[in-house]
Amino acid sequence: MLKSLQIVFLCILIVLISFPAVAELTKPGYFSNHDGIGHIIRLAEFDIAIKDGAIPPRLDKNLMYGYGYYFFNFNYPLVYYLGEIIHLLGFDFISSINILTLITLVLSGLGMFLWQRRHWGNMGGLVAGLLYIYAPYRFLNMYVRGSTAEHLAFVMLPLLFMFTESIAEGNRRKQTRHALLGGIVYSLLLLSHNITAFIFTIILGLFMLFHISLRPKISTLLHFILMGIIGLGLSTYFWLPSLAEKGFVRLDNTIARDYPQHYIYIQQLVNSPWGFGGSVAGPSDGLSFQIGEVQLVLSAVGIFALGYLWKHKRVKAYHLILYISILVLSVIFMLPVSSPIWENLPLLPFVQFPWRFLSWSIFAMAAIGGAASFVVGAVLQRINRFLPWVFVVPVVGGLFYFNQDYWKVNQRIQVSLHGNHPIPGSTTWADEQFPIWFEPKPVSIPKNNVEVVSGVAEVKINSWKTSRHTYDIDSKDK
Repeated sequence: MLKSLQIVFLCILIVLISFPAVAELTKPGYFSNHDGIGHIIRLAEFDIAIKDGAIPPRLDKNLMYGYGYYFFNFNYPLVYYLGEIIHLLGFDFISSINILTLITLVLSGLGMFLWQRRHWGNMGGLVAGLLYIYAPYRFLNMYVRGSTAEHLAFVMLPLLFMFTESIAEGNRRKQTRHALLGGIVYSLLLLSHNITAFIFTIILGLFMLFHISLRPKISTLLHFILMGIIGLGLSTYFWLPSLAEKGFVRLDNTIARDYPQHYIYIQQLVNSPWGFGGSVAGPSDGLSFQIGEVQLVLSAVGIFALGYLWKHKRVKAYHLILYISILVLSVIFMLPVSSPIWENLPLLPFVQFPWRFLSWSIFAMAAIGGAASFVVGAVLQRINRFLPWVFVVPVVGGLFYFNQDYWKVNQRIQVSLHGNHPIPGSTTWADEQFPIWFEPKPVSIPKNNVEVVSGVAEVKINSWKTSRHTYDIDSKDK
């Protein structure tokens, strides 16, 4: 009972400590960023599709000047399903996106805490959860890029790895339950953000191999496979058409060619100016790719703590080595030295921005920070059993101090939606989900939904829904 109360208390503490990070999201209205307005417009289009009975939605019917745009067929639908649920509860589209972003950040920290406390105790789990929340890349996604879908994927990651770990550590009956839960979470990850799901599937595979090497059991391998089958099976409706039909749109000719322009330089990970601009070739990007001062310090402590763990907690040392390896790999994938990997690993160019591997970095550094806290706490406990918790105070203070400029928005703006009417453009920078055979691309809204190409006829529109158009044609030609 006491143990459960401690966990509940620490979860509440994480929620409270998270407030400065999400305070801007509690204010009315919206703010300027890269992609956020696109999310709001697409949520409105998703709502129209749902009410039109087009389930699952695949087409944004009003985009591209009313010709439609297949965004939902190729991109992360979960953020819009969740946003639609919030909207149907009575919130407008802007508030729905803000609420979802807020909840997502807090839940991601809680998930990391629940996972890492298994290894590093309550204090280590608490520190890991806070490092996961207060990482500059999280604020970059929230307030600079407006990448709500990628932000959402961070909730699934610690839960997915926690259930994967539970499969390896449990008996056969528990393995089946955890494979089912892990499969559900994996399906949610696949529906959350395509690119994050892809790059973390790589890490998930390494994680599975790691646990099989620690506890080589055939039942573990079979349940890992079962988890993957469940995850892929539950999300088949999305990823199968997306892969099968990607040749019909412009994906291969747009985003897959951009990655050479977006490698970063090692100094940018340590110190790069915060900004609201874009990613460009070279080290003069308009946005920051730093991984966080507190994260860096605790990662350094974690590396030194490896010796202590190797001597006293060998299995925990193995876990720490894994996280350090993930961190090193993440840095390599972001630097120009990794060009041969990008050029030869299938599908990797679709990641588009090498700096997206910062997601690996902050994921690993949260765990490394938890390990550092565990070892520091073990040393301090020799002096006084309450002293380890004092260590949390400077960690929280450092996270607040070094991130205080990152949880601010650029400027407040007014967002006007078009309703159920044609919208110029696609909400993506290269119209990459527009059909390849529609050339030239439209540049204006057509005068009528249906036009008579030749002859004389009267057209009466009866219904113009997302996936079904009905109209009567009265031909005057004899």
